[in-house]
Amino acid sequence: MKGELENEPDWNALYEADPIAYVREKDVWNEKKQKLQAVQAETQRLQQESAVKQQQQIQKFVEYGNQQLLDQIPEWQDSEIANKEKLSIKEYGMNVLGYTPQEMDQVYDYRVLLGLRNAWLQHKTQQATKVKPTEKKAVARTARPGTSNVPKTTTPVKRARQKLAKTGKVQDAAKLFEQLI
Repeated sequence: MKGELENEPDWNALYEADPIAYVREKDVWNEKKQKLQAVQAETQRLQQESAVKQQQQIQKFVEYGNQQLLDQIPEWQDSEIANKEKLSIKEYGMNVLGYTPQEMDQVYDYRVLLGLRNAWLQHKTQQATKVKPTEKKAVARTARPGTSNVPKTTTPVKRARQKLAKTGKVQDAAKLFEQLI
């Protein structure tokens, strides 16, 4: 129907050639034009109606999903905790999993959100176990009662005497005398 309207006749030439045919053709043309406009208006109305129904279905699905989330994640009864976790899950999806912000905003299915939450919790747990605990400093040993705090020092002379007593060699005796001088 639209194809027929695209080829509009040359009205001036038709009027000059045959005024009676001009009137007939003009009436047919106007009738086709009105029908086309009516079809277009009806198509637009049906599309709008369909869009409204689809939006209502999405809204019902989201409400059902929110209820399911509250049933399966009781801590989300507190809206502050729910909002905080949802934001963290969204950041996890974008930064770790590579989703775009638009893709994360289009998550309507509560099952997808549950899966993302479980993955986020698992990731969070793995990251926490990767952090090494801080090493404890070696605790200084406490001295027993009655011991002195002065460390024992061995002088070179004392060492030479001990070596001479142990070996009895003349060389060790000579080294002892060198230390004494």
